[in-house]
Amino acid sequence: MQHVPVRAERSSDVGRVSRPLVVEASGSSSSPEMMAEIVAQSPDYVFVVDPSGLIELVNRVDPPLRTADVLGTGAWLLLHTTQEAMRGAIARVLAGKPIPQRTFNVTTPEGERWFSVRMRGLETRSGKRAVIFLSDVTERESAQQELALAASQLEASRRAADHNQKFESLGRLAGGVAHDFNNLLTSIISFSRFVMDDLAPNDPRRSDLVEVLRAADSASKLTSQLLAFSRKRPVEPRCIDLNAAVASLGQLLGRVVGERIQLQISANLQGANVLIDPGQLDQVLMNLAVNAKDAMPDGGVLTIAVEKRVIQGHSILPAGEHVVLSVRDTGVGMDADVRRQVFEPFFTTKGEHGTGLGLPTCYGIVRQAGGHIEVESEPGQGACFTVFLRLVDQPQSKPVEGSSGAIARPSLVQGLALVVEDQAAIRRTMARSLKELGLQVLEAGSAEEALALVEDLNAQVDLLVTDVVLPGLTGVKLAEQLRVRCPKLRVVVSSGYLGIESDSNAAHMQMPDTTFLAKPFTGRQLMSVVGAMYANKA
Repeated sequence: MQHVPVRAERSSDVGRVSRPLVVEASGSSSSPEMMAEIVAQSPDYVFVVDPSGLIELVNRVDPPLRTADVLGTGAWLLLHTTQEAMRGAIARVLAGKPIPQRTFNVTTPEGERWFSVRMRGLETRSGKRAVIFLSDVTERESAQQELALAASQLEASRRAADHNQKFESLGRLAGGVAHDFNNLLTSIISFSRFVMDDLAPNDPRRSDLVEVLRAADSASKLTSQLLAFSRKRPVEPRCIDLNAAVASLGQLLGRVVGERIQLQISANLQGANVLIDPGQLDQVLMNLAVNAKDAMPDGGVLTIAVEKRVIQGHSILPAGEHVVLSVRDTGVGMDADVRRQVFEPFFTTKGEHGTGLGLPTCYGIVRQAGGHIEVESEPGQGACFTVFLRLVDQPQSKPVEGSSGAIARPSLVQGLALVVEDQAAIRRTMARSLKELGLQVLEAGSAEEALALVEDLNAQVDLLVTDVVLPGLTGVKLAEQLRVRCPKLRVVVSSGYLGIESDSNAAHMQMPDTTFLAKPFTGRQLMSVVGAMYANKA
């Protein structure tokens, strides 16, 4: 390559106007050789092109290209651009105008390579030229791509963490609201029942009380949905065949979605056993079916399928075999904004006709069962809700011990009961019911007050009825301390929350003579639970 000595004025930024390089003769005889050596050893590829873009000089060309192959070639071919764009860029730099630095990539036998292109004007005695500097920036680009990928993964993890934290916060709020509301409902239902029991069968006021109780029952179902979302609802999980459960609901689901929607159920899987509360599973299926129906106002197809799937590397689900329930519709679909909020409580696209609790309830139930629920949807493409539940062993013959329902009115019993509840109205209803059962009753508003009362009276308590959430010591801690004094103590733990979510509370609930009673409950239900405990230990 032929070289001439160069004196260049440096340009600090790509975007600034750069003056053309001015080539002058040097007085030193070694200057041309020195400059040629410097340029030849430059890590950059240096091309000198004429105003039309043809390459006149080049410092080096890696094999398999040879200098003879490059000289006279259009520079636009090497730079992966067009002849028109090349000539326009040369004209700009020769006029002293800036051009942006450009990066392009090419595929070579060794892999993908990235190059950065810079251009300067050059004035020589033979006329104006342009100098092109081509730098290999593959390592830099690879590092930037890896950094961008890591940043993207970090952002995805952050969004997932924010999403989980948001749902946990909403769950705590929902659970707290449900707890307070259930306390109020317990008083409303219990005192209404007391009044109704005292009225004659033909008393016209009974119909008014029926309406009160009906409204209270509706409110109780609402709090049940809140508790399901917050995963603080008492459940009776059983090992059941999901395939059989879906198939058995087929006829009912058909009536729910109506004749305009074609229902297709694919539930032919063998051994699809999962651990979940059967009633809550039915609730999930019904909510998803109703949601699908609302998404297909003009009719469509609803497909419910059960299959097995091995999960590996999931961000939420543990590795292993899962039973997958998919509910797919051909409805209006959802955009990204709706998909992001679809499991949030009170979010609804149904206006005044929706409560915004159907899908959040499904979310809470599935998460409480140790599973996961996902949604895929696009506008106009329908939606598919997928429920993942861990595959377990063969079904159990009876449900796991849990909350008790009402049974027949028990016989009268004798003994001393201690009622501990910080809500005075609820405490009075429980005390009244226990007295009707034949028990003597002590009342306290806190665990500390209860322990002091037992100590002062030197009392031997047969039965403790306590709320879990108390000021100071919890009801579970109270039961532990009281059992030291009264080893044959029967315990009924109640809560409008779940109240047994900690490991220590859960372990205590497995102890003998301990029953959990979910709020809201009636005085008759409390009497039934207590009566059964006395009858079983008679």
